Amino acid sequence: MSKGMLLAISPGPSRTDEIRGLVLGTVAVAVWSVTLPATRAAVAALEPVFVGLGRGVVAGCLAALYLALARQRRPTLREIGSLVILVGGLLVVALAMTFLVTSSRGMRDLAGGAGLLGPLERFGGRITVDTCILATPMLPKSVKRLMTSSAKYAYYSPGLLGTEVVFGSMVDCVESAVRGTVVRDDSLWEVKT
Repeated sequence: MSKGMLLAISPGPSRTDEIRGLVLGTVAVAVWSVTLPATRAAVAALEPVFVGLGRGVVAGCLAALYLALARQRRPTLREIGSLVILVGGLLVVALAMTFLVTSSRGMRDLAGGAGLLGPLERFGGRITVDTCILATPMLPKSVKRLMTSSAKYAYYSPGLLGTEVVFGSMVDCVESAVRGTVVRDDSLWEVKT
């Protein structure tokens, strides 16, 4: 550990959080288990396209409600612009590396309209919209290490995704993708006394 670096160890979830997680997980499994028989019954009486679209709309509305209630913060257009400046002219060196940017559909469309998506995609970045890496499987099983500038992802990823996590700034994430190895400016996390 470098001099002046602060190591913070989380005490982990409280007993209330564990019970809440167990209840929510049980409800989710119970609801999910009804979807296949319900879909089969609905397809017998309704057009399959209508049923499929209906399921998608309901799932989308529930996901939007969850995101709104959880107050999930999305990158701003300015932050996406900063990311494009960082990646300008660079390429992800390690082909086995995935560089994900999670955002909302609206912010992606604004970024596209401002000409910011091309440089990000040429860098090797992939924008995922209206979902969360923790809730939607988007990483190959081979991914065992995740670097993020999101404190939420850093906290939940080890338990939910089974990955080792490195927390760093957006600059650290881009530099790591370019070099193909973890790069971190520890001076950003030093406690000044």
